[in-house]
Amino acid sequence: MKPSVTKLVCGSLILLGSVAQSQVDSTSLNANWRLNVEVGLHVFPGTFNDYFGLADWRPQPSVRIGIGKDIHDLLSAEAFLEYRGYLSTTRYGDMFPWIFARSFSRTEFALYTSLTAFGFLEAGIGAIAQSHEEIVYYETTYDHTLSEAPHRQPAASRVKLFYLVGLKYDIPLGARYYVPIGIYLDMFLGKDEIQSPTLRFGISKTFN
Repeated sequence: MKPSVTKLVCGSLILLGSVAQSQVDSTSLNANWRLNVEVGLHVFPGTFNDYFGLADWRPQPSVRIGIGKDIHDLLSAEAFLEYRGYLSTTRYGDMFPWIFARSFSRTEFALYTSLTAFGFLEAGIGAIAQSHEEIVYYETTYDHTLSEAPHRQPAASRVKLFYLVGLKYDIPLGARYYVPIGIYLDMFLGKDEIQSPTLRFGISKTFN
């Protein structure tokens, strides 16, 4: 091989190598990771609809922790662990309500992944473990007096699949900190049981 050809080939390989390295460096710079901590509040608590236990459950503030990564300029993926808590009212029903001995608690742990497109459209799918403690209640009679003996519903637990959709926006604070804020809706797979819209906001940090 002639020296001029050898130089040309070597020069081409060096150029291709530098271009490839620049692409790797560019990709690594754009491949941001993200840590999120968010609080969730139900927007219309009275519309909460999930038939699990003899109670009218009132949602408490939820907390979710997430880690995500930018996989494209317009697409990012995240994984979340979320805690949700609920308290029952002390009265359930209208004409002949059940009167609860006290307010009972229900807890949920959700694990799910989501994709966010264009920075504001989020959709996810995952599983949620639900449980409530034993419920003690009294029935009311036609003359609106309480039954003498209490009734009991045993403590229960279950796991269900669900999906969520939402609209979000990250408010930049500087130094790679953001305030994520969004509105989300959950629905169980194969069921018409949905939760009221949830407003989530918190703090996030991106890093390479």
